[in-house]
Amino acid sequence: MKQILKPRHIVMITIGGTFDAGIFLNSGEALANGGPASLFISYVIVAIVIYFVMSALSKTATYTEGKDGIIGYATIYVDRCLGFSIGYLLLFRYLIASPYLLSELSTMLRNYNKEDTSYTAAAWLSGSFILFIVVFVFSTMAFAEVEYILSCLKIIIIIVSLGSLIKSISSDSPDSAKGFAYWRDNSFKEYGAQGPRGIFFGIFSSLNNATNAFSGIELIAMTFPELISSGEIPRAILNTYFKTSVLYILLIFFMVTSVSSKNPDLINNPSVFACDSSPFSMVVDLSEFVRASTVLFTFSEAFSDLYFSSRLLLYLSTNGFAPAIFSKTSR
Repeated sequence: MKQILKPRHIVMITIGGTFDAGIFLNSGEALANGGPASLFISYVIVAIVIYFVMSALSKTATYTEGKDGIIGYATIYVDRCLGFSIGYLLLFRYLIASPYLLSELSTMLRNYNKEDTSYTAAAWLSGSFILFIVVFVFSTMAFAEVEYILSCLKIIIIIVSLGSLIKSISSDSPDSAKGFAYWRDNSFKEYGAQGPRGIFFGIFSSLNNATNAFSGIELIAMTFPELISSGEIPRAILNTYFKTSVLYILLIFFMVTSVSSKNPDLINNPSVFACDSSPFSMVVDLSEFVRASTVLFTFSEAFSDLYFSSRLLLYLSTNGFAPAIFSKTSR
């Protein structure tokens, strides 16, 4: 494979596969179950754990010059059986993820456009797959530039969301939160039990949300064989980690400061795709903004997942775990 990707490309490809619509749609339920302190601490804990994981990945990838990504590391340092198992587990996961996300996105669009009778899921899915195929067949660099633009838009959306939350906190409206008003009561909420045990369960439920948010960041390793220079690996990993963790932690901090965990709309909405139940729609009127954001986030994630699945199949083949025909590339 040609080593043509720059650090900015692999950072943004990974961000595209890590940031998903769950930060808008699922964080409300986690806030309602665990409380503001539990949710914020959970993201900090997961960010610290991810730092050690990424530091270890940086050293491993630099030593092996990024050979064959995660599959290669498992094969070299542990055993070929582990490389085989990890490779196929990840392959099945990402082969299923991309079509699933497009199908989920189709459902979102249908719910957001109930009055538009001309909308058809088949047309949306077909158009998306054709676009994916055209970009991937054209060249790796074309995919990298498209995903770079999509990920930049994601970061802009998160910054705009942060600005809206900060504006809400600093406004003179009587309904706005002042300081840590929503932290004073139920900062640690009981979930599923009473007393300290219930508080522990609340933190644990918040950890689940934080872990899902950060999942996928380690797949930056799948891009290293195409990086223009293996000497850029440590910088690319740290860049990815700090962009992801800082944005997540700031977003969650201002979200739990701006929205009360007692708000019944956080969990009472029956539709999983309803943006009205998103905490970001409750602070200011951001329903349309959240809808557009979830569409972009889901589309970008599906785009990145298709890239990861193709590289996983390639690395399985080069390690002798899949037919040799999959190790042949056009460009």
